[in-house]
Amino acid sequence: MEQKWKTKNSFDKQIQRFYNERTIHYFRLSFDCDNTYIASSCYAQYKKTISYEIDILLDKANTIIAQCEYPAGKGPNAHCKHVFTVMYGTIMFMEYKTVKVEETCTQKLQSFHKCKRFLGSPLKSQNLDMPGADEFTNMDFDPRTENLRNVPAYQDFFSNT
Repeated sequence: MEQKWKTKNSFDKQIQRFYNERTIHYFRLSFDCDNTYIASSCYAQYKKTISYEIDILLDKANTIIAQCEYPAGKGPNAHCKHVFTVMYGTIMFMEYKTVKVEETCTQKLQSFHKCKRFLGSPLKSQNLDMPGADEFTNMDFDPRTENLRNVPAYQDFFSNT
C-alpha cells in the first residue's frame, strides 16, 4: 500500500462516515528521527464487540506500511477500511489536533435521574377505566368524628378553638 496521502479529500464517504461513528477505540502516535508509528484499534463496522489492532509505519518519503488483524488487512500491503479509517484519523489529528475515538462512560451526561418524556395525552379522572372505582366515586370524605359532623355551630366552634 504505497500511496501518498496529502488531504482528507482523497478518502471516500464510507471511510469518513466510519470515522465519524467513533469506531476508533484508541489512537497512539509516536515519532522518531525518520519514521512515524501509529498504533490503533478499530471496531468492526456492525459489531462493537469485535475490534482489530492496526499498526502503521510512515517513513519520511510518505510510504505507508500497514497491517490490520482484519483478514483483508493482513500483511504489509494492507488496504482494509480499518487502516484507511486510522489514516483518516491521523490526517484529522494533524489538521485539528483531535481524533474522534469512542466515548467513555464518563464523557456522557448521566441520564438515569431524568424523567422520560410523556408522549401520551392526559386523561380526565372520570374517564379512567378502573375496576371497582364506582363504589368510591360517590363517597363524601369527612375527616371529622361522627359526633362532630353536621353540627350547626361547628364552624364557630372551630374558629374559636
